Amino acid sequence: MRIRTSNLVTALIALGLFLVGGCRIGGGANRARSFKGDVAFSCPTELPEDFDRMWTGAVSTDWNNPNNWTPAGIPSLYDTDLDDDVDVDDWADYDFGNQADDLESVYICGALNHLPVLTTPVAVLGISIEGGATLDLSDQQMWAWGDFVTGHDGKITMSDAAAELSLLGGVSAEALFYGGASELSAGTIHVGTFKFSVSSQSGVPSFSANGSHRVIFEGVAGDEQLIYFGDSGVAGNHFNEVEINSVSNVVIDALNCGGLCTERLDIAGDLFVSAGTLVGEAASLYLGGDLSVAGAANFEVLSSTIYGTAILSGNVTVNGSLAVEGPGALLTVGANTLIVNGSFSTQASGVLDMTHASGIVRVLGSADAAATVRGNGESASFEGGASILSAGTLEIGVQNFFASAGAFSASGTHLTSFVGQGTQGQQLQLESPSASVGANHFGILTLGANANRTGDEGSGDEDYALFSDVYVLGALNPHADATFDTNDEQFGFH
Repeated sequence: MRIRTSNLVTALIALGLFLVGGCRIGGGANRARSFKGDVAFSCPTELPEDFDRMWTGAVSTDWNNPNNWTPAGIPSLYDTDLDDDVDVDDWADYDFGNQADDLESVYICGALNHLPVLTTPVAVLGISIEGGATLDLSDQQMWAWGDFVTGHDGKITMSDAAAELSLLGGVSAEALFYGGASELSAGTIHVGTFKFSVSSQSGVPSFSANGSHRVIFEGVAGDEQLIYFGDSGVAGNHFNEVEINSVSNVVIDALNCGGLCTERLDIAGDLFVSAGTLVGEAASLYLGGDLSVAGAANFEVLSSTIYGTAILSGNVTVNGSLAVEGPGALLTVGANTLIVNGSFSTQASGVLDMTHASGIVRVLGSADAAATVRGNGESASFEGGASILSAGTLEIGVQNFFASAGAFSASGTHLTSFVGQGTQGQQLQLESPSASVGANHFGILTLGANANRTGDEGSGDEDYALFSDVYVLGALNPHADATFDTNDEQFGFH
């Protein structure tokens, strides 16, 4: 994971990703569709099977004009079918009961003279937009309780801050963007479907959000919610802002997508994990803005890159490498625990901030196949700006520890504890070490024994090898069984 400041719209955080099988469209009926939207396609001349109404635009762009649809009629509960005592603002929480049958699945296809623009809130069961058609939400709200699909150059426009698209189908529905380049510069998409899938059509990204556009994953009761991204990248598919406010796990998984998904998820702006758990499997997540993890939430990712500021208010696990990189890049741990099952580094002015006594950073390295040995060949390196290290605990389980001049100046009660679990000895090197303010030195230093090693003092295979002098302002606590090769270097005390 890299944490870096940048104005690039697709600088992002490395997490995992995941599956989507054949997708369903229409009113709950299962119809297999190719995930890639680059196959030959023409709009049907008659109402397709599994849909209740098809847009013709014969009169105007008005969704609520019955003569713009075939068969003629308005495909929503708005104004006429909805109970008089239910306000449209409460639709998302409304139990339709027997009225659920009144919701219709609609089909919009073709670059027609009149394409729909919403002027009132609308509700549908499922919707498919294809063949060069565009649905403009304007400043309105749409609720969909079935599948939501853009395919074959179909797209939506969300350019007003008041625009809201609520995908509420739960475990029986999915959202699929594999059509044209939707305009996603403002407004909010609420995702309550089982799957949220994105790909491209003939190399053109279908979901390239920017501006103030925001997607909120709200989970599905009783099951995981899956995000499946294809063709992700700086010039490809990416979110703008994302919030995880979920009743269940939200999973990004690149393992089960038949080779069609990119092994990363791109978020150009901020990521907020306010409830539930965001889990990454087998791929990476790149974040262009800030990361915020609430105390009751969890964040578990593979290797990650964050271009921005990460201020943790919850615990974070990175199942791969983590780097804090770039001018102004800052990772603030607070009173939380950050676990890095890989290498860790600060680079190019990046800074680690540890000022709370309860803050813990564990750089443990990755495990071998038997999960018994960790950290061989991996490193904790401080080569960025002057990290702020006055309290908390930094545990080093990887083989190599390196700090460039002025990057690691610990003080106060900050504890660095070496807890090697590899078969190789741990190596320590600090450039320009001394006890002076701003120079490289430890606050409190603990050097543990490694149960995976039996190297004797003077054997050339000791638990610790010094490649520079090591200065400690506070206590030095070596384990009685730990062995050292000082290489004619020495420990210095303030």
